[in-house]
Amino acid sequence: MPARIPLRAATALLAGALLACGGGGGATGPPDQRLEIEASSFAYAPTQVTVAPGTIRFVVRNVADVVHGFEVEGHGMEEEIEEIQPGATDSLTVKLDEPGSYEIYCPVADHEGRGMSATLTVDGEGS
Repeated sequence: MPARIPLRAATALLAGALLACGGGGGATGPPDQRLEIEASSFAYAPTQVTVAPGTIRFVVRNVADVVHGFEVEGHGMEEEIEEIQPGATDSLTVKLDEPGSYEIYCPVADHEGRGMSATLTVDGEGS
């Protein structure tokens, strides 16, 4: 017969597992929007994204044969996925309430300098 785990302990274990698998960032609660980003050899697709203010979940798939990362920065906020292995997918959930432009770039080595960046616009009017 399998061992029984109290509900509180099971919830804590599940929360820990979810944090270990990505999905971190400065946001709490479910995302308002989900964006899929593809990281290839020194480029992101899409390169320009516009979203409404709120909680955004970036799902980043590394289709390259080298390690990449993913960072969102602007308006006093900076959140990142340090490394995404080749062929892997990870996610980052952030709260973006401040309208304006944000930078997206790869924080690994010289990847940003090689063109691995994108522009994110948070549209104050909603989109």
